[in-house]
Amino acid sequence: CRIGQVDMKRIQNSIPDLINFLDSENACIVAQTIWALGELGIKKAAWKIKSFLNDNRETWLYDNDSACIRTIGETAADAVRKLQA
Repeated sequence: CRIGQVDMKRIQNSIPDLINFLDSENACIVAQTIWALGELGIKKAAWKIKSFLNDNRETWLYDNDSACIRTIGETAADAVRKLQA
C-alpha cells in the first residue's frame, strides 16, 4: 500500500487483481483487500466494498501499529468513508 500511496502508477496494473481478491472465500484475504483498497483510494472498488457492509465475519487487522479483531463490515465501512472523502 505504501508504494501505491507514493506513486500510484507503480500499482495500476495490479488494481484489477486486487479487486478480484474480494471474491475470495477467505475472510482474512477479503478484509485485508478491503483495507488496502480504502488506503489506496481505489474509488472504482467502492460498489463492491459496500456489498460487505453487513458481513459479520471476524478477522485480525493490523493498522496504526496495533492488531485487533474486527468484522469485515467494520473494515468495509472504514474503507467506504475513506473512498468518499
